[in-house]
Amino acid sequence: REGVLLTGGHSKGGNFAVYASAFCLPGIRKRISRIYSNDGPGFREEVADTEAFREILPKVESIVPEDAIIGTLFSPQYRQLVVKSDAEGIWQHDPLSWQVLGSRFVEAEERSQGSRFFERTIQKWLEDIDDETRASFVNSLFSFFETAGAGTLDDVKNRLFGTINDMIRALRALPKEKQTEFRQVVTGLVGSTIRNYLETGKEKRITEKEKRIRKKPDIADLTE
Repeated sequence: REGVLLTGGHSKGGNFAVYASAFCLPGIRKRISRIYSNDGPGFREEVADTEAFREILPKVESIVPEDAIIGTLFSPQYRQLVVKSDAEGIWQHDPLSWQVLGSRFVEAEERSQGSRFFERTIQKWLEDIDDETRASFVNSLFSFFETAGAGTLDDVKNRLFGTINDMIRALRALPKEKQTEFRQVVTGLVGSTIRNYLETGKEKRITEKEKRIRKKPDIADLTE
């Protein structure tokens, strides 16, 4: 007898689970009741705009930590459950750090300011580069980490300083063209980050100025 199906995964696995659920056979897709993407990235428009993807969208639940970075890539189109973590920053990507009370995650009100800032920055940067450069960046980035021997987050966390030195040596070990590609895209990302930071700071200053203006007492109030 055919039963109800649940699909899910963590990081890229969450992304794969959503994709597989959307584009599997219609008979199987109808049996899927829930799809979990645990801090998994979203999809580009050519996937998100398909009828199959829109059909499974209500079934997707994205679970992300407060400082989510991976889960903000390509602006995930599904609702997000934000949870608290015992870790900080990028280390929150590890689901074993997510807080649980009884049979439920401990929820947070919203993602952190840093997580939202990263999402805005990376989206602006991705808008400014072509597909070939984007692919080159991703490939160079993974090649960089693989050469450094930092295959997992635990590898990086357990030998942080050693990994930094390994990464420097790894960059030097890459072919010259890969070094150039890596530097170019990182420079572009840093530039986009600075611009976004300045714009965010400007918006914050304007908001604070408006608050101060609102707080100024009215002359009529003082004469009453």
